[in-house]
Amino acid sequence: MASDSNNITWTQVTASFTATRSVLSVIFGFDSSSEVYVLIDDVSIVRTANPSVELLDNPGFDNSISNPTGWDAWCSNTCGSSSGGVVTNIGCRTGYCYKGQCRGGSYIDYVVQTFPAIINQTYTWTYWYRLIEASSTSSSAMLYAAII
Repeated sequence: MASDSNNITWTQVTASFTATRSVLSVIFGFDSSSEVYVLIDDVSIVRTANPSVELLDNPGFDNSISNPTGWDAWCSNTCGSSSGGVVTNIGCRTGYCYKGQCRGGSYIDYVVQTFPAIINQTYTWTYWYRLIEASSTSSSAMLYAAII
């Protein structure tokens, strides 16, 4: 994803899906190495027929200080020797964003939020992510994203 820059630009992802249940969850998982982390910002889920109504609470993490208000966050096995993800205002697209920084081995940190849905209705899911390389070492990071 990255080459020699430590300031990779923001990338927007947009997808449509049809609800199969009345309660769904949006989940992001972060798996990174010692010198790379991922930021996510401006997550949005709207019903395509009514795009003016945001279904997520605190979709841009702006109503948070260090923990993501409105979201559940956890790190598998306490992320080895590092802390899990945090809310930050450094390097964000707007205001605050979530910094997935669970580093090393098979540890992944997660941020998830449940939202209401209408079965058989179509929804639009949008989010922005940014890869940050803290040094020029050959490191990698993975961002997992899903509606479940």
